[in-house]
Amino acid sequence: MSDYQTEEFNLDSLVKATAKELEATAPTHTIVAEGKTSHKVIAIKEHIGQVLTNFLTNAIKYSPEAKKVIVRLSEDKKSITVNVEDFGMGIPKEQKRRVFDRFYRSENVKTKALSAMG
Repeated sequence: MSDYQTEEFNLDSLVKATAKELEATAPTHTIVAEGKTSHKVIAIKEHIGQVLTNFLTNAIKYSPEAKKVIVRLSEDKKSITVNVEDFGMGIPKEQKRRVFDRFYRSENVKTKALSAMG
């Protein structure tokens, strides 16, 4: 049995707090939070925070020449969406289908002087 418990929380607040924390550790980038949702979510807050942190730190890492990362919140009747946009090197179209494979790294990243876990 897991020690983690789901809880109800405001996703907008978590996104904004995470962005603010990471911006403090990445003085080269501004993290802009856009949009909002009107619903609370029920999830393991710590895990959602870690996913947000991973997406935002990767966005900063792989866009070293850019000065901004945008995180957008939106919703429709069935779902809430969090979108992270950076202005870095991107992923070649033919490699995008593998982006969520564990430990996968795009070939263009392998040729750069960047390190990551995947």
